[in-house]
Amino acid sequence: FDGVFGKVNRRGHHGSGTCCTSAYVSLAYVKSVAEGNTIHSPDPSDPIDAQQVFVDSAMMAHTDRLLNAANPDVELPHAVYDCQSQLLKRIMEKCQKDIPVGTKIALLGGVQVNTPEGLPEYFLPKRFSLCNDKGEVVEDLLESLIEEGQKDVKAILLESKLKKKMDAAKKGMLDIPMDPY
Repeated sequence: FDGVFGKVNRRGHHGSGTCCTSAYVSLAYVKSVAEGNTIHSPDPSDPIDAQQVFVDSAMMAHTDRLLNAANPDVELPHAVYDCQSQLLKRIMEKCQKDIPVGTKIALLGGVQVNTPEGLPEYFLPKRFSLCNDKGEVVEDLLESLIEEGQKDVKAILLESKLKKKMDAAKKGMLDIPMDPY
């Protein structure tokens, strides 16, 4: 594991590879267009190439942000997330009439951080909210998610185990009030 943003050592591969090839292809596209180069764009009607065309198009809105970033490899997944968030917003607006009144929608989104074999994966939450049937946020749950994520899970489990043992032990005991005099 070389700890380079945008790279991961995958099982069965030798050395580092790109975490999200589609994102890096789009970054190259954005850079090339910004430099004024003529770009060959795949046929968007071809289902194999259409997804990349859409990603490239969405990423163009983040040209300045990506080109001016101190480290574009760090900024790239955040820009991709923002593109996906915008797409989800459009989908929800389009489908709003089909969502039954009173329906609650939970939205969780963020950046998945790939890690090499043997290390746990990491998820950076950027949004966790409860929305109504109109897509309006009724409760922002991100802060509580982050607070929960910072708790010492081992200590909580140990405390729970101890409480269960104490409760079991108390079941067999009699409660006899003691009068000291």
